[in-house]
Amino acid sequence: MRHRFVFLAAVATAAIGAVTGCGDDKAPPRQTVFWLGLNQAPGAICSANRNYQFPPDARATISSSDAVGARIEDGRDNLVECDVRLARGSTTDFTVSLRFSGGEVGNFSANGTLTQDGGQLEVSFNNGVSTLEQEDCMATVETIAPGAVWLRNLRCTQLVDESSPGLQCDGQGGVIFENCDR
Repeated sequence: MRHRFVFLAAVATAAIGAVTGCGDDKAPPRQTVFWLGLNQAPGAICSANRNYQFPPDARATISSSDAVGARIEDGRDNLVECDVRLARGSTTDFTVSLRFSGGEVGNFSANGTLTQDGGQLEVSFNNGVSTLEQEDCMATVETIAPGAVWLRNLRCTQLVDESSPGLQCDGQGGVIFENCDR
């Protein structure tokens, strides 16, 4: 009887460890700080003259020297997807794929290649009213490493809604994406 008890205790301990992931480190959730201000471009009409900030103090967090502040995590009400990794065969170029959806942001995406000095990104922004896109937005990189990017200055001077000729916005903002795939 004693051997049966020891065997059952060992099986129960192994089962509990398998269910709880004992010894497994759970990856932290992907998170972002998002700020994009849209204004009318010279000689055009902008469909969304306003600032989008998530969380509410995002602009201050992005503009600060230490980026201390609240983050929006991937979860039930927000989608945060990101991939920041060294480009194949490079030690200085990073391929970046960023996506955020939450609150009044139907979808924001930015894709491209960046270095520590910055670079250009293809940006798409949907606010539920229009979809604004630009292929060559300029980005100033504050920090970039596998799994994280902080863009202090994202500048899109010709965000265009292809379905509405004449709509063009001047966008300026910044983003922080952390705990990304690498």
